[in-house]
Amino acid sequence: MNVKVWGALGALIIVALVIWGARGNPVIEDGSTKLGITTSFYPLYFFVNEIGRDLVSVTNITPSGVDSHDYELTGQNIVAIGQSRLFVLLGLGYEPW
Repeated sequence: MNVKVWGALGALIIVALVIWGARGNPVIEDGSTKLGITTSFYPLYFFVNEIGRDLVSVTNITPSGVDSHDYELTGQNIVAIGQSRLFVLLGLGYEPW
């Protein structure tokens, strides 16, 4: 496998460990028991939702139908990232911002 695949798998393992570790957290700041996570594009959103199930509340910052290579962050995206407990992105030059 190449470096990108190993990096992506490693990131998903880290997300799974963070979600698993958050199971014992009784309440998050907003009163929810879900871990707030923001993702950079849909495949990561899907994986985090599947791993976290009912333990996470996932927000995806790239809108549907938009190429994530060309997407520019908005002020609302930056606020969502800042308010989440974890931000998951691919990196490796995929997200230009």
